[in-house]
Amino acid sequence: MAESVEIDLDYENAYPVTQNSPEIADHVIAAAVSIFGKDAVIVDPEPELWSDDFGIMSNLRPGCYFQLGQLDENHGAYCHHPDYDFNDRLLAQGASLWVRLAEQRMQWSCRENTAFRGTGAG
Repeated sequence: MAESVEIDLDYENAYPVTQNSPEIADHVIAAAVSIFGKDAVIVDPEPELWSDDFGIMSNLRPGCYFQLGQLDENHGAYCHHPDYDFNDRLLAQGASLWVRLAEQRMQWSCRENTAFRGTGAG
């Protein structure tokens, strides 16, 4: 049994909280629902305690951190686990989501630019 134990601990919080931009999150949700269906999209998952440099990036520019669920009967380990095996099924699904996000962004940008040109300022 230890007695009179002292410890000095320096704790450094190196990463800020990862917080999604509501506007960008709405775009991601709309794109995901259009591809995977409403029942396959988890909008408000349970909070998790981890760190990521995305918190730094999302403090500089609006963003949305999202995950593609890869767990199935053959893929049960999470990334960074020694038994992790990337689920190749996600390649086409992930690419489709990024294409849809790009399409939405281009439509959004075109509407903004058209509105700007319509003011006579452009």
